[in-house]
Order: sequence, then structure tokens, then C-alpha cells
Amino acid sequence: MAEKLKNQFLTIPFVHQLANSISEELQLTAPEIVQQFDLEKWENLELKERIYYAGEIIRGMLPEAFEEAIPILHVMAKKITGLEGTIFPGIIERYGQEHFNQSMDMLGEITRYSSSEFAVRPFILSDPVKSMAYFYKWSEDENEHTRRLASEGCRPRLPWSSKLPCFIDDPQPVLKALKPLVQDPSVYVQKSVANNLNDISKDHPEQVIQWLRTLDLHHPVTYWIGKHGLRTLIKNGHIEAMKLLGLIQGNLDFKTFEINKPEIEIGESLEFEFTVINSGKKEAKGVVDYAISFVKSNNKLSRKVFKIADLCLAPGASRKIVKNRPFVPLSTRRYYKGMHTIDIVINGQVMETKQFLLKV
Repeated sequence: MAEKLKNQFLTIPFVHQLANSISEELQLTAPEIVQQFDLEKWENLELKERIYYAGEIIRGMLPEAFEEAIPILHVMAKKITGLEGTIFPGIIERYGQEHFNQSMDMLGEITRYSSSEFAVRPFILSDPVKSMAYFYKWSEDENEHTRRLASEGCRPRLPWSSKLPCFIDDPQPVLKALKPLVQDPSVYVQKSVANNLNDISKDHPEQVIQWLRTLDLHHPVTYWIGKHGLRTLIKNGHIEAMKLLGLIQGNLDFKTFEINKPEIEIGESLEFEFTVINSGKKEAKGVVDYAISFVKSNNKLSRKVFKIADLCLAPGASRKIVKNRPFVPLSTRRYYKGMHTIDIVINGQVMETKQFLLKV
């Protein structure tokens, strides 16, 4: 099992490294800073708790007036980057709410060294309109990390963070922030924009599709963002999403679906094959997936769709698909015995369904 992130980054040796790095700004020696930490308590804290605990200790050594502390935080943030550096946005998140403008300005600056994506969210919750004015400015920034913050920080359903109900209800302010980023040269930014669109599509699919229709989808970056942003809709067989991206053209047919071994044990793989054909007189495109309805602990079924390919077949052409689906227990998925089903799905439509038995 992979080691926990907190034991890879935010370790006791890091506390000493942190103390050495920021001692000049705090006008204290590194040992004096380390003494402020309860290292036994540190060992028992989870990742985010360690980030906040370190921030609490550092805040106690900064000037009491927060407006005097912010410039010092800026200097320190340049010295500790990456995941560990989120300590400094975390300090602003917890202690800077009463200094809205100064705090947001600084979050836009220090995101270049780590990330302010989590720290900006309480500010959005307290004043969405005022906050989004910063996001619109950040989306035009020359620095890719700041531009990414303009997308990542306002994702309605950002993982490992609080949801933003105001944007789950009305995503238009978020879409406005994303508009300048749809041809961004940074892959780092492109992925964030696509993930944001995917968040929004779960609540407002038609709004996302309509918004994408206003863009130049012939541009390769915009097309990639659109396709990746609609990935959940495509996986769920949303016809308009697939048509928008040109994934459907003509009609693909289907034949000879076979499961090689309809009874398997946990630890084995399900082997199946089928053929997709274009029996028409014009080129045909389509999205080919399969879906498995897994037996859960309560004996109910939970369906999950898996991508196979985007196919383009000439008239009369065919493609044989052979797949192996392992049923090896993972930390993220547990399997239960019982009768499962598997669907072959083309362009969102179930073409054929078969059953297979999973045994212990």
C-alpha cells in the first residue's frame, strides 16, 4: 500500500527545514522555531491538519496586525514550494478574512509557489461577486499558476475541498472566468479548465454544451478542453455532447458479443470480445464503451462505464474488440460474489447485455 502523503512530505525533518528557511523573516533561530511545535502531536495529525497546525504556529510568531504579517508571508512563501508551501495560503485562509482585498491579492501572488486553490474558497463563500472580480483578473495573468487558480479555485465541486453551492446553482460566473482560458498554451491550465467544465456538466449539462457552441472547437486546444470537459456526459451516452464534438457520424453496427468464461473467481479476469462494423456506404464514427453492473455488499447493483475507443470506420470495414477486465481486489474497489452484468455500449446505446458469475 502506498505510503500516506503526510509521511512523504510533511515530516518531522520538514519541520526543521521549514524552521531553517523562515528563521530570518521571523528573527528567530531555527531551534527556537522548532521548539514551538509539539512534534508528538505533529506525528498524530493528518495531512491537512499538519498544514493548518504549522500555519497556526507560524501565525503566532508573526506581527499581530495581519496587514503587517502578509508581506512577511509573501517572502516566506517563495522559500517553501509545492505541497508543503500550502501552509502559507492556509494562514491567509484562516486569518485573513477581515482583510479581504489584501488577502486575495496575496493569494494570487503566492499561488505561483504552491497553490491557493483551497484557500480562496472561504472568500468565495463569503462574497462570490467580490471574489470573482479577482478570478476574472487572474484569468488574464501572464503566469500559468495564477491563470490555473482562476479555474481551479472556483470549481463548484473541487475534490478534497468544500463545495461552492452558489456556483452549483448558477455556473455562469465560473464560465465567464473560463472564457479567456479556452486556448491557453499551458497544459496545466487546460486540464483545470476541462475539470471545471466536467464539474459543471454534472449539474448543468445543457449550459456547458451551449457555452461550448459559442467557442471555436476547430482550435485543437479548445477541442481538447471541450472533449475532456464533457467526458462524464460522453461516458453516460449524452448524444448532444457527442454530436457537438463530432464523435458520431453515420451508423455503427454490432455483432458477435461473446464472454469467453462466464464464471470467474475473484482474482481472475473477465475476457470478452465483439465486433463493430460499418455496413453503410459512408464513413462512420462512434464512441464504444462497456459497462459493468457490480454486485455491492447489500446485493444491489452499481453500474460503471468504461471507455474502449472512439472508432472511425470506412464503408464495409469492421473492428474486432478484445478486452480483459481484471477482478483483482484494490484499495479503491472491493468485489463481491454474485451475478454481474456487462453491457456493450455504442454512442450511448446498450447494444447487448450478458451476465457472468463472480465466485469467491
